[in-house]
Amino acid sequence: MALSWSPTGDFTAAQDGGEPVTLYRRGSAATVPIGKAVRSRQRVAEHTPSGGRVSAADAAWEFELPDSEAAPGLGDRIIEASGQCWTVLTVEPQRAASRVRCQTRNLTICHRLEDRVSVQSAEWEDTGSGPQIVAWKTTQVGVPARVQHESTVVDRSGSQPTSTATHKIFVLEGGPFDHNHRLVGSDGRVFAIDRYAGAAQIDGVATIDVTEEGGV
Repeated sequence: MALSWSPTGDFTAAQDGGEPVTLYRRGSAATVPIGKAVRSRQRVAEHTPSGGRVSAADAAWEFELPDSEAAPGLGDRIIEASGQCWTVLTVEPQRAASRVRCQTRNLTICHRLEDRVSVQSAEWEDTGSGPQIVAWKTTQVGVPARVQHESTVVDRSGSQPTSTATHKIFVLEGGPFDHNHRLVGSDGRVFAIDRYAGAAQIDGVATIDVTEEGGV
């Protein structure tokens, strides 16, 4: 008697455990729901020489793609139900044409994005003497970030000395940012954007040079 067997769907049916995840395509709003994905044990190690401050969290994800879906691309992201985000670094097709294994990295852990910032966009209005910013509208809340102090410059030229602090802010999401945006820390500090540089590699994050407003 002839046997009829197809590898399609065997991974989902045979694997114990696993969890639903969402695949986000790089540079696009397109998403792909994955019913069951199995993650290897997370490996945490030092990412760069930093006395243990900067870590890499790497894991492999294996799953079966829905019909007609293209394989993940480098830089795509796998989002767990808990919100943890894993960036795809390599893609390995498995024996079944619809199944892939992805080596991934959690950039939030890797780059120690332990702070939170909100993104605000300027609202412009011509008040009679040309366009001016009349209000700021919050467009993103709770963006994972790292706020790193760079320098403080003291100005004693006035009757009272003042200080201006500059920082680098590292973010995974959002951008590009320009003069129409500013960032607000969870502690209420407001940061004017001086320079924005997107991530040069898929395992990097964007860097924003800012000046803290309201110097004292």
